[in-house]
Order: sequence, then structure tokens, then C-alpha cells
Amino acid sequence: MPDKLSKAEKVYGLSKFWQEVNYNFIYLNKVDRKAWEEEYIKLIPEVQESKNNYEYYRWLANCSAFLEDRHTNN
Repeated sequence: MPDKLSKAEKVYGLSKFWQEVNYNFIYLNKVDRKAWEEEYIKLIPEVQESKNNYEYYRWLANCSAFLEDRHTNN
């Protein structure tokens, strides 16, 4: 499968994920909000510079693991 995601698409995907968590994650009150925001900011350049789509999706998986919720499968 060819890597087709641009840097902008990767940041958009990360931003959509972060936004959905903020609006829909039922246990967000148990997450350190400052640390959650810092994680998002830290990941922006990392996802932009990911070498391929696989690496990009691994960064997203790590981001979901930050939530420490078994529903994320991480």
C-alpha cells in the first residue's frame, strides 16, 4: 500500500482524533488535561515527520494509549 498521506493530512488526522477525544471520551475528567494538551503539541511535529503511514498510525496508537483506557486496545 503506497504512502499517500501528506504532512497536512497527518496533522489533520491527529487534530480530529484529539478533538473527538475532547468531545466524546467519557473519562476525560480522569485525564491530566495539561498533560493531554502537551501530548498533542508534542505529537504535531512527530506525525509530520513520520516516515510512512504505518509509523504515523503507530504515533496515533501511542496517543490513544495516553488515555489509559482498555477500549483503545493499547
